[in-house]
Amino acid sequence: QETMFEHAFRALDLVDGLEMSRAKAEVLLDVAILYTLAADQERAIELASEARRGAEALDLAELEARALATIGASRTLSGDSGGLEDLRRSIEITEEIDSPLGSQHLGMLADVECSLGHLADCFELQARAREHAERFGHTAHIQWLKAERVAECYWTGDWNVAVALADGFLSEAESGSGHFMEPYCHAVRGRIRLARGELADALDDTLQAVEKARDSGEPQMLCPALAVRARALVAAGARDDAAQAAEELLALWTEKLDLF
Repeated sequence: QETMFEHAFRALDLVDGLEMSRAKAEVLLDVAILYTLAADQERAIELASEARRGAEALDLAELEARALATIGASRTLSGDSGGLEDLRRSIEITEEIDSPLGSQHLGMLADVECSLGHLADCFELQARAREHAERFGHTAHIQWLKAERVAECYWTGDWNVAVALADGFLSEAESGSGHFMEPYCHAVRGRIRLARGELADALDDTLQAVEKARDSGEPQMLCPALAVRARALVAAGARDDAAQAAEELLALWTEKLDLF
């Protein structure tokens, strides 16, 4: 069975040498995003830049915005703060053309600002993203940003609200078809419970965070879940199990850097 990466590279081979078109630009962008996830930012920027040039030539504003967002994310992950301007420009374009991608790009910039320690900017951008998502009725983004609000309350010290929001989010997700951000909310609630000395509940939350993240197959969810799980296991005196969680985390990071 072919992997997502194998399908993506087959698509890239198919458009190689063809004149620029919407389809080719979209393929270039899809593969660029995979390179971003694999931490090969140089190649990601190269492909996204080619897609941007094509989008500009074809007057495809929304595709140009997507390309700028990918370039911006890759540049900032490479330590190039100029990527912030690319992300801001991508947001400007989505707002100029009234695109529903605005909430996604605002969320991407918020993630970058968070990683740089600019939490106030991050939370302001997430609030703007919520407004966009609600205006367009983008259910997936609305739910995603509800989960991000849990983390905002955690980082600002409003832990009672964070737990209440996590409770509501998880209850809603579990009564429906689930949600990508479930492990995220379990991990944040687990951190709070661990800090409060509620060890049994923290162990339960962190276990669910790991299991749900593993089921999702998303490393960006599984890595932080394993980290907080290891901390909870150390607190419980289960050092061997904690070491196993830490070893799995390190293996995932190694795998992430060698996806191709």
